[in-house]
Amino acid sequence: MERESIKRDHLHISGFGKAAGGYYDKVQFDGACSVGGDLDCRKFTANGSVTVNGSLTAEKMTINGTGTIEGPVDALEIQVSGNASIKGEARTRKLEVSGRAHVHGRLSAGEVEITGRLIARELHTGRLKVKGGFKIDERLQADVIKIKLYDRCEAGEIYGSDISVLKKGKKLWEHLSLTFRPIILKARVIEGNNVEISYTEGELVRGGRVWIGPECRIGLVEYKEELVVDPSAVIGETRKI
Repeated sequence: MERESIKRDHLHISGFGKAAGGYYDKVQFDGACSVGGDLDCRKFTANGSVTVNGSLTAEKMTINGTGTIEGPVDALEIQVSGNASIKGEARTRKLEVSGRAHVHGRLSAGEVEITGRLIARELHTGRLKVKGGFKIDERLQADVIKIKLYDRCEAGEIYGSDISVLKKGKKLWEHLSLTFRPIILKARVIEGNNVEISYTEGELVRGGRVWIGPECRIGLVEYKEELVVDPSAVIGETRKI
């Protein structure tokens, strides 16, 4: 991201306030604030409740409170420990979500780490590491996908080179509740070179080397080189391709 050599002032609002869009250096909101128009800054920090009525371009975007961006976001780094809603698309080198983030459009990132919950229409990333939950409406694509199921994960289709989905065991509330949704990964299609999954439901799993672990329910498994199936897994059909 290139930063043009123009003078940038700091913007800091505490309490209730409004600000115009434009070019800034450091932007920090500690109360209930709104920005009218596109915002371009070096650092953006939302500690209160903030609405940007336009796009946001930044080197670093941090949401500790509640942040709503009505347009697209382009940032080198995004950290969400609060609640973030991005109404457009989002591009970043690194995304860390320990709170809740909702990207209504396509999310493109070099690296994504989730310990909270992420919702997006599409997710394209180089590396995805999950110890939380996510819901991807359409396509999830990454080179490396490592998921530890601490919360429910859902996607339309999942494509990757190395895919790993593990779970240590049922949580206490899963044992006690008859209506609580189980903590699983659910996807129509899962495809990769090396696929290792457990506690997963899907229609099709396809890969070179495929390991179907405990508590999986898969309609069709297609494999090229190797297939290993746990005795507790339920598979409708297997096919060597």
